[in-house]
Amino acid sequence: MAKSAAAHIHRSMTMSEKIIYFDNASTTFPKPESVYKVCDSVLRSAGNPGRGAHRLAYNSSRQIFEARECLADFLGVADGHRLVFTAGCTQSINLVLAGLIGAQKLRAGDRVLVTSFEHNAVMRSLAYHESRDGIEVVQVPAGPDGNLVDLAALRRISSESPKPALAVFTRASNVTGALLDLETVSRMLEDADIPLLVDAAQSAGFVRDDLSHLTGVTYYAASGHKGLYGPPGIGILYVRSQHFELDPPYCGGTGSRSDSLAMPTFLPDRLEPGTHGVQLAAGLAEGVRYVLDHGPESMLARARSLVDYFLFKTIDIDAIEIKGRRVDRDRLVASLTAAGLMPGEAQAGSAISGSALSGASLAAKLSGQSSQSVQSGQFSQFSQSSASPTSASPATGLTAAAAANSSAAVDKFSSSSSSSLQKRRMTSEMSREPQYLPVVVFSYRGLTADRVADWLDTGYGIAIRAGLHCAVSAHKVLNSEKTGLARVSFSSFNTKDDVDQLVQALQDLSRMPA
Repeated sequence: MAKSAAAHIHRSMTMSEKIIYFDNASTTFPKPESVYKVCDSVLRSAGNPGRGAHRLAYNSSRQIFEARECLADFLGVADGHRLVFTAGCTQSINLVLAGLIGAQKLRAGDRVLVTSFEHNAVMRSLAYHESRDGIEVVQVPAGPDGNLVDLAALRRISSESPKPALAVFTRASNVTGALLDLETVSRMLEDADIPLLVDAAQSAGFVRDDLSHLTGVTYYAASGHKGLYGPPGIGILYVRSQHFELDPPYCGGTGSRSDSLAMPTFLPDRLEPGTHGVQLAAGLAEGVRYVLDHGPESMLARARSLVDYFLFKTIDIDAIEIKGRRVDRDRLVASLTAAGLMPGEAQAGSAISGSALSGASLAAKLSGQSSQSVQSGQFSQFSQSSASPTSASPATGLTAAAAANSSAAVDKFSSSSSSSLQKRRMTSEMSREPQYLPVVVFSYRGLTADRVADWLDTGYGIAIRAGLHCAVSAHKVLNSEKTGLARVSFSSFNTKDDVDQLVQALQDLSRMPA
């Protein structure tokens, strides 16, 4: 690209100017306004939970208890004590692996299964224990059409002797957005008596997993700051039963059983040493309430419709090659027509989601000004006004009528939840293509991914992610480990106008001289 031409278009952006944010797979931004408010409020009234007999300490203990129960209810966990707060999903994963070795449930020579799409939070931890403790990491081949695992290969490897001691599988790739068929995989591993650690960093909140039904999930780790819309610095770890408890290298801390120099053996105290980040737990619970208020299935379906809109609008930009998923023009036309997003057509038709919300409620709750406009750190909230079934939201271009009739159009893309478990049980193993989170990766002919990201950021105030996304094994599958890819990831705060501006910027880039 000619430097003079680029300099003519590019300009410096300041933090007070508009930013269009498409890096939600890293962390969702902005957070709901209520999350900011709760974190601030708790910090102004918090004592040390479990360590005082005064009202501030009691209030903090109550905040931790309510946050834990909120997360437990969201995930279908009957006993909230088995849900542990951590510093993040990465710490949760490290806790499980180190804890299994500490408890001598993972020993030298034991095999640990992984997918080809694991994040370095998993792969670096396993590489460490492989070199230090002598475990063996076995990669299950990826399936066809973007599937994270080949089910036939998994069934074969699971039946080999010696039996694998553990499987560590991502719930969704942070590179392609492909979702693991968790119900089928967990049932297969449960039948083979292989414990399963699920890395739900990307999926939690976007997908609502019901752990009361997914009995093959032994450990479940998740981030708080992504699809759950909580603050950074907090994550969760679910430990299914006392038969799978851990002995990690935590030697001191917690405010219980102070008469003993031994760490408590019961959960959550065994895995929660030190003072809780009360404001983080309260903020995470508020993020979960936001997801529940708006309906996780509705939010995911709407974001997927924006993904389809992006794919359709870029399908004729020759320089762009979408990676990790099939792009079918006919499917995109059907999807966008159903969602009322087909360019050049009236905003009518079937809806973008099969949510529990009414069409008018969805249009009202999931509309508003372009929500990535930064004004002195404040963000406009979703419009809470009612919408008529035929009027289109000015920000999203979606009508309430479109939001009312979506289930048929996007049923095969619906998220895993307790209400859809029976249907997925009958169809999951027959599925030829995976479901996806609202994530797209692409290469740009003639430019590295970091150049594309810099162009969008400095010239248009658009934030995306470029590189290897801390998941080099996934890029090896996609043959992009030497160049990296550009990643666009969506949240409930993105709008059709955001996508139009992103596409326009990419079209401008395609017209620049080489």
